[in-house]
Amino acid sequence: MRAEAAGVHLEVNTKPLSIYADPKRMQQVLLNLLENALRHTPRGGRITVKLHSQGENAVLEVCDTGPGIAPEHLPHLFERFYRAEASRARESGGSDLGLAIVKALVEAHGGRVGADNQPEGGARFWIHPPLIRLAEGA
Repeated sequence: MRAEAAGVHLEVNTKPLSIYADPKRMQQVLLNLLENALRHTPRGGRITVKLHSQGENAVLEVCDTGPGIAPEHLPHLFERFYRAEASRARESGGSDLGLAIVKALVEAHGGRVGADNQPEGGARFWIHPPLIRLAEGA
């Protein structure tokens, strides 16, 4: 796996949940979030994937032990072509559409997306897609 090759520990803490979503699109969301975390996590760092429920939503979190996100960049992270790192050249950094795609796909499924910094350091990206609720007695 790419995380292992980069010297980054990947930890997964999930429980089975059912959500209203296209599996291929949610796989793309997760891969984009993991790619972003891997890009910003130094060798020897950790990426943690968590999945749990909260009210009527699932909560998927991808947390890293990178440098975190400067407060002035937080409101813009999901905008198309936005670069928090001005020094990154387009030739070496991809299209900068990954997080915009995450937002578009999650919102198309009726969910929400966001990012913040963890108190212990590093960034946390989260999505809240709606859960499938089975009718009582079903």
